[in-house]
Amino acid sequence: MVSLLRADLKDAAIDQQPLAIANSSGALSAGFLLHGNWDGRTVRPSGDFVAAIEGSGITQYYPYSELPPTPSGDLSELTPESHREAFWNSVKSLGT
Repeated sequence: MVSLLRADLKDAAIDQQPLAIANSSGALSAGFLLHGNWDGRTVRPSGDFVAAIEGSGITQYYPYSELPPTPSGDLSELTPESHREAFWNSVKSLGT
């Protein structure tokens, strides 16, 4: 398990976003636990932290012409085709 920390600047918070990977008898499974609900999952750092992140330039938005028009939707909207292939290869590797 890898516990990733995601900065949520809109909420001025840091959220845990664990990635779990299991290998049982050669069968590999993995997945993110998104928007979990447990004590301590979200922490609110000092304002200095948020100011440092925003001042670093990492939050600058560089548009990518291949982004789908919406944050969720039909898989056919994923372009180029390699993004759909990445999705299906991920699903296949989980054994579903």
